Amino acid sequence: MAAVPLTFLTGMMVGNEAGLTVMDWDRFAEEWREPDGADDGDRFVISGIDGLKEDIPEVAVAVAVSYPSDADGIRATLGDMPLIRLALPTLSTTAHWSASKQSAMAKDFTDLLGVLMAKGVKRIHLFIAAPNSVVFTLGRHLDDRLHPEVLVYQYERSASPPFPWAVQMPTHGRSAAQVVRSGAIPIPPATS
Repeated sequence: MAAVPLTFLTGMMVGNEAGLTVMDWDRFAEEWREPDGADDGDRFVISGIDGLKEDIPEVAVAVAVSYPSDADGIRATLGDMPLIRLALPTLSTTAHWSASKQSAMAKDFTDLLGVLMAKGVKRIHLFIAAPNSVVFTLGRHLDDRLHPEVLVYQYERSASPPFPWAVQMPTHGRSAAQVVRSGAIPIPPATS
C-alpha cells in the first residue's frame, strides 16, 4: 500500500486501456480481495461547482469516499482557492467493494474534469480520502494529454500544513512526475 499520491500516479501510469484485476486490502477480513460486492447505488454528490466563475486558473477538488475531506486543512494548505467536493452521501471504509460503483465514481470524476476544463481551469489540486483501489481507479482515468495539470496531495493530520506534499502528475509535455512540498508551486491570486 502506497501513499495516496503514489497510488494515483501508479493508476495513471497503468491507464485504463487494458483490462486488469484490481484488488484491495480488506482490513476487517485481513486479506486481499477484488471489489466484487454488490453496488449499493450511492454516487458522488458534487458541490461547489455552481458558483465557480469562468477562467479561474486553479481549483481544489476534494474526493471523499471513506472519510470526510479536511476542508480546514485544504484551506491551510492552499488559502481561499475555490473548493469543489465529490462526496458519497454515506462515507465508509467499506463503501468501495463494488467494481460497478468504482466505475461510476471514476465516470463522475472524469465528467467533473471535463466541466472544469470547459470553465478554463488549468490546474487542479486534488485531495482524496478513499481506499487504495478507488485512488488507483481514479488515477487510471486521468488523461495526461487532455485533462488539466493535477497535483495529488498527501494528508498528514499533525503536519503544518496538513497536506505537506503532493505529486505533480506528468501531463502536457511533463515527462515525469515530481514530488513538491506544499507552497513550492506558486498559487496565483484569485481574480474577481
